[in-house]
Amino acid sequence: MKHHPSIFFRAFFSGQFATGIRIDPYPTVHAASLILDGPPTPTMKNTKEVIIMRLLIISALLSTLFLSSSIGHAQNLTAEQLEPWSILKTQVKMDADQDFSSMKQYMHPKGTFWGNHLPHPVSNASYDYYVKQRAGEDKILAHHLVPVSITVVGDVAIIDAYLHMLTASDEGKQEEKILRLHNTWKKESGKWLLLATYNTDVEP
Repeated sequence: MKHHPSIFFRAFFSGQFATGIRIDPYPTVHAASLILDGPPTPTMKNTKEVIIMRLLIISALLSTLFLSSSIGHAQNLTAEQLEPWSILKTQVKMDADQDFSSMKQYMHPKGTFWGNHLPHPVSNASYDYYVKQRAGEDKILAHHLVPVSITVVGDVAIIDAYLHMLTASDEGKQEEKILRLHNTWKKESGKWLLLATYNTDVEP
């Protein structure tokens, strides 16, 4: 059975949610009812609906703010930062395309790669295991990298980023998965090589 990545964020402001709750954004209140009965008394259901709506609005605003700041950061990368960042983008695309034979050229001989989605650190000695493990996962239809921070010190670059992936199962179900990347790259003989990673899933 293949892994099904979790959904980070999906909200529809149509007035109806996956829970089956129906929210009328413009409820009708009759004047006669207000005079005779007073204002409507909040119910437990109404209170829950208001809380859900507020949480969704806050989540949407935070997501928009995060995306805007990330795009601004990407546009301000220096030439020094762009060099390892472009290599990371190439390596990630090869991984998404499952072109593991080409991707291996970017792996440092002493590299170690880990994350909460791997049972143990992967090195070049266990590279074949990683290839088989990735072959059992859902197909990646599209991906998008968002830089968070890129620190270059001499021949070492530390990159923190978010990786957004749209995946599809064998049954055709599409889901979004987001990884928080923490990568260390080392430049040797003029070539950037991936020395270490610790990547984690972003929980919804």
